[in-house]
Order: sequence, then C-alpha cells, then structure tokens
Amino acid sequence: MRFLAKHGFSDVSEPRLPAGCGFFSRESVYPIHVAARLCDDKIIRALLAEGADPLQRTSCGRTAEDFAQKGRGDSTEVVALLRSHAGSKSLSWVKRQT
Repeated sequence: MRFLAKHGFSDVSEPRLPAGCGFFSRESVYPIHVAARLCDDKIIRALLAEGADPLQRTSCGRTAEDFAQKGRGDSTEVVALLRSHAGSKSLSWVKRQT
C-alpha cells in the first residue's frame, strides 16, 4: 500500500515513532490516525480491510475518531466508518494476533 510508505509506516498495525517536527512530533501514531486526520475514507476502508484497529490509541491516548473530528475536511463519513468498525476487528487482525 503506497499510503504506508508515503507516510513512513511499514505495516497497518505498526506505529510511526515521533520524529521531532511536524504535527505528530510528540506522539507515536498509526496509519489509521494519519488517514483519519486527512479525512480519507478510501484509505481508511483499505486500512480496516488490512486489519487496522479503529480503536487504536496513540501514545498520547488519542483515537482515529479524535483525529477525524479535527481533520482536514468533512469528517462525517470517516467518523461513521470508524464507529461502524469499532469493536469488530477484522479476521486478518485476529489472525495476526495469534
């Protein structure tokens, strides 16, 4: 997935550590947080399909929904998408955990 490489991630369930500058400089974030901040529902759908956890918290305790609500664009669809997947982890996520 190009989105992961473009934003410095190696996997949908691996965090990107603080880099020292920029918006996410003080906390470790996951791909779903970046996609939520961008209000990109297509990327969020792809991340969820690959096993991203919609309830994943950053090192500061924020969720993807928190990022979406303060994101760049209309967050209505993104928030609804995240909420609809909250609590129901995909089969691929479960397989990775075993």
